[in-house]
Amino acid sequence: MKLIFFGTSEFALPALKKLYEEDFKIVGVVTQPDRPAGRDLRPQGSPVKEEAAKLKLPILQPSSLKIENLKLEIDSPDIAIVASYGLIIPKEVLDWPKYGCLNIHPSLLPKYRGPSPIQTAILDGQHETGVTIMKLDEKMDHGPIIAQETLPILRKGFTKLHDELARLGAKTLIDALPKYADGELKPVPQDDSKATTTKMINKDMGKVDWHKSADIIERQVRAYDGWPVAWTMLGQKLIKIYEAKAVASKWDMGKPGEILEVSKKITVKCGEGCLEIKSLQLAGGRRMTTEEYVHGARGLLGKQLN
Repeated sequence: MKLIFFGTSEFALPALKKLYEEDFKIVGVVTQPDRPAGRDLRPQGSPVKEEAAKLKLPILQPSSLKIENLKLEIDSPDIAIVASYGLIIPKEVLDWPKYGCLNIHPSLLPKYRGPSPIQTAILDGQHETGVTIMKLDEKMDHGPIIAQETLPILRKGFTKLHDELARLGAKTLIDALPKYADGELKPVPQDDSKATTTKMINKDMGKVDWHKSADIIERQVRAYDGWPVAWTMLGQKLIKIYEAKAVASKWDMGKPGEILEVSKKITVKCGEGCLEIKSLQLAGGRRMTTEEYVHGARGLLGKQLN
């Protein structure tokens, strides 16, 4: 099959590599235009562009996804694969390939449609998540399902779970593609009555409310360990929290946000239970273990985080 690949972020890389390794005929890789990045704001290509260049695959970066622009560069593909492309694909492009466009989505659809399925599954305290291979239609994450695989969440953070789901998505896609093309796998419509939709994440969502339970705050830390990272204030200092663990309260004392213990860890009183902070970063500094931070800090006991 002649295959066209749409992708931009790192989530798409395992799928692109796997398709290449399995000798699928990739006739084009479509990714978003270069964006300013770094301190000097120089235009920088996406992770997918960089990988496609290494694999010597044809790269397209259209500013708008018009079918005539794609047809100028690529013969009609048999199928399109979409993984974290980041832009809406118009109907004329969806209908272009013979077998349509298959998308890798990091949730068990119809649950967690939208832009933040991994983070939201962690925040909700789910025990498992997974990947869905679906046939795209004009609605967001709405199309019929081709295949699904589950993955336990355990106490993983976003970064680790993201990478595991990306690899699982690639494997599930490779397993499903031949069966789908042969008609062995039939698309199954989603049950819209069970659908949930996630929100776009912003920096304010990382702000810790110490009146919430330690379990909820721990999930917040894990969900946002990539971006925006859970954060709190110690006086005028912003502290980012990368790793933490909810524990039962040892003391019937203190108020939410108060530092109750300073040793190799920092234990903070929450609305219910306590949070042990394991890894953090001060604004302008480097990420460090709590033990490293405590070694150079004094007078933390009894201080209030806000």
